[in-house]
Amino acid sequence: TGVALAGLDAEIFRNDSIQTSTSWDTLDYSFGGTWVKEVAQIGNIIFAVGSNQWLSLDRGYSWQILPPADELHGDADISFAPQSTRAIVCGPGDPTQIGFARYTADLGQTWSPRTMSAPVPMRTALMVNDTLGYVAGGDASQPRGQIWRTNNGGESWELALETDCEFTELAMSRESGAYVNIIAAGFY
Repeated sequence: TGVALAGLDAEIFRNDSIQTSTSWDTLDYSFGGTWVKEVAQIGNIIFAVGSNQWLSLDRGYSWQILPPADELHGDADISFAPQSTRAIVCGPGDPTQIGFARYTADLGQTWSPRTMSAPVPMRTALMVNDTLGYVAGGDASQPRGQIWRTNNGGESWELALETDCEFTELAMSRESGAYVNIIAAGFY
């Protein structure tokens, strides 16, 4: 199942084809004046974040609205640990505010208080497993960028890298067994 969400006054588009490429369907759901930053998927469960959070338990056919982890400024990204209900969220959605990270262990039904505060907005999150995770972000106009790492599922954080690049995306590549490459991309 492919799912696409389009920013402000978002619509949900889905390509529910496993074997062949088909056209994208517009689903009958309106975000009603809200904005969406990111989508994460675990099996049939789809989670979207932005000015609110949205949860679909049936591959995007129906949605329930949840409050954002950060109710003041919204969420910029979410990442779930593989095959887990544990996730980290970062932000803010408002790029003028300081960065943060929070975690959940119950599929976003409850969120921790902010467990990390950064001097720049955090734009992207990546959970490698239930304990190891990263958030990254920055502000190219300063110029300043940071990558933060957690070894306990988001309960505490340490600064892993500071540079003059605004990070916008994190990804991983599993080499073999437990060895994983973490990739960060951004701009100056």
